[in-house]
Amino acid sequence: MINKVAIIISLLSAIILLYLANVYNNSYEIKLIATERINYIQLAAENFSKFGFVCCFISWVLSNIIAIKTKKTIWLLIPLLLTSIISIIITGQTEEIFKFKKAEGLWEGGFSLSYLIVFFTVIVSILMIGINYFILKYYLNKMIKV
Repeated sequence: MINKVAIIISLLSAIILLYLANVYNNSYEIKLIATERINYIQLAAENFSKFGFVCCFISWVLSNIIAIKTKKTIWLLIPLLLTSIISIIITGQTEEIFKFKKAEGLWEGGFSLSYLIVFFTVIVSILMIGINYFILKYYLNKMIKV
């Protein structure tokens, strides 16, 4: 039963993420002055990133529940993959916003750290999943022995 619930939640999350990505992509086509358009673009990117990481957390919780029920830790790869994909998409969005600001004359100096941020986000998610794996493996071994 939990597998079906997880699939339904995953599909709904994917549909919402696709919608938010579409809103972000269409935000460049809106005919506004540059300062208003960049605010709209940044809002669309923030909505995508917030919901994306909520989806990552939900998938992490669901994958732990499924791993406990099925006694297979391979399910932990799903939130790792999802976090990596969403981080890469957010990096692309951040880089596009940075380039848009430079092209429209809204650049305030500085440089983009988006690639460095995605690298650290993926590394932290790998570490979290690794720690989660060992805790889950210990719990499953203890549960099997009892």
